[in-house]
Amino acid sequence: MTLPTMLIATLPALLIAAALFDLATYTIPNTLPAGMLLLFGIFLVAMALGGHALHWREVSPHLLAGGFGLAAGLAMFAAAWSGRGDAELFAFAGLWLGWAVR
Repeated sequence: MTLPTMLIATLPALLIAAALFDLATYTIPNTLPAGMLLLFGIFLVAMALGGHALHWREVSPHLLAGGFGLAAGLAMFAAAWSGRGDAELFAFAGLWLGWAVR
């Protein structure tokens, strides 16, 4: 199993951990969204070192989705519909999942 594949496999684990923390304590520790951001950066570096560097047009939809996730999450936080951890989680999950651009 390659490093990028292992990094991609950690995303569901981090999302499940965030869901369990949220269900149990109504909080999402900052380490989980921060871990998602850090792992995305490591993923990009691992892809580049493996000879499969992602071009800007491949990375930009991920940044777009992360930005929209952050904007939506902060809007819901401002309206008191969700917490700040949820806003962070929306942003970094969007960063990983990207935006389907065709």
